[in-house]
Amino acid sequence: MGIGQVVRARIGWVRTRSVLRRYEAMRGRRLPEREEEDGDDPEANIGVSNELVFHAFVIPNYKEPRELLQSTLQYLSRHPLAKKRYIVLLAMEEAEEGHRDKADFLLDQFHESFASIHFTTHRLQQGEMKGKASNVSWAVERLVETLTESGKENEEKLLVTTENVLVTVLDA
Repeated sequence: MGIGQVVRARIGWVRTRSVLRRYEAMRGRRLPEREEEDGDDPEANIGVSNELVFHAFVIPNYKEPRELLQSTLQYLSRHPLAKKRYIVLLAMEEAEEGHRDKADFLLDQFHESFASIHFTTHRLQQGEMKGKASNVSWAVERLVETLTESGKENEEKLLVTTENVLVTVLDA
């Protein structure tokens, strides 16, 4: 990992911690002022114990090589909380030939690596511009619909709602 990646990771951690502090403040709780370096429980290091904070990764792609997406998902799956707290949403484009086969392959390969993994298929609508933004917008709208209509439970029966999901748009 290069120094640039380390700096970006630290900035991301600081921002995430800030969001979690606001979330905890709304709930009348407070995160610890400093993170613990020791211990095997990754949740202890972010001040979340039995609180349900999920991280949704929206990965828009159009004609991205399957191997690149595999590499990205493999990297995400290495995080100690991936199986409990990560929701992955592959934002596919209908215009890409074979997009469904690629998505099905990735879902089959990584279905046990995350709390949940799904894909959406974006079809360009009338008046809509081609590009990443329309695909991401479509995918996030589907995610919100799923969460608000019925909620989504993972294997541990932990309820995921729009109130406890942090969303990141991630390029493969």
